[in-house]
Amino acid sequence: IHDCTAFGETCGGHGKCVDHNNPTGVHLDDYHCDCHSGFEQGLENGRHVCTNINDCPASNPCAPGSCHDQINNYNCQCPRGYHPEGKANATCARNVCGPAKARGNSTFQSSGELKYEGTITYT
Repeated sequence: IHDCTAFGETCGGHGKCVDHNNPTGVHLDDYHCDCHSGFEQGLENGRHVCTNINDCPASNPCAPGSCHDQINNYNCQCPRGYHPEGKANATCARNVCGPAKARGNSTFQSSGELKYEGTITYT
């Protein structure tokens, strides 16, 4: 019996169903999914399917933003005041507002570029 055709196995549309040469009579043991790049075989509703591999690193390089999985990749959703940066937008970096500027007759101390939510004190 060909499990792929007899049971209509499609591997979820992201791979190809492959019948094993020596069937055991146990449906799940008699075929597997040859999954497309970025997908791996898993089980859903008692059937083998190809599911997307979660590419978001456990360390969350997007912090303080959130990681959004894609196929063979991920990208960062950054909060206000941050922007995606790096190879394929793989981190969230603070927005740089530029150097501090004098106001009227005031003086100020600054340690370089001001970043979003940074502080400058005028005296």
